[in-house]
Amino acid sequence: MNKYLQFLLSFTAISLVLYLLEGYVVFGYQAVLITVLSFFSSQALPYFYDSSFRVILLVALLLATPGVSIRRRLSFSFFGVLSLWAVDLISFAIWTMPPPLTPGTHVSKAHMVYSLIWRMLGHWVLPFVCWVIMTKESLAGRLAVKKRVV
Repeated sequence: MNKYLQFLLSFTAISLVLYLLEGYVVFGYQAVLITVLSFFSSQALPYFYDSSFRVILLVALLLATPGVSIRRRLSFSFFGVLSLWAVDLISFAIWTMPPPLTPGTHVSKAHMVYSLIWRMLGHWVLPFVCWVIMTKESLAGRLAVKKRVV
């Protein structure tokens, strides 16, 4: 079977399973985040961080890639999720909660800009960066430009 097709089928199957288990995945991510945050804050902390939803993309990409050792996949999955947690912890320490998205609510420009940058980089770029770093050897070989002999 073609490796690209194998990757797409594996990625689809793993994503499907993770989306079916979404409630558990999100709860697990947020439970760890809220537990760690509870050591630093005495206020009640709600379950609301949507970075947990990005774990599905990250883990599906890392687990579906063929030709990578299971140890490497698991370590990159662990450190990728740890990266998401770290930035969420830092965000929570700085802002306490995400900015409200309802019109007319006062939000500082710094808070809004930080949140937008985190949503773009952390939620959409970080999973792909982890995946590219994990697969750099195989991607480099596939993306190398071959010189034509004329």
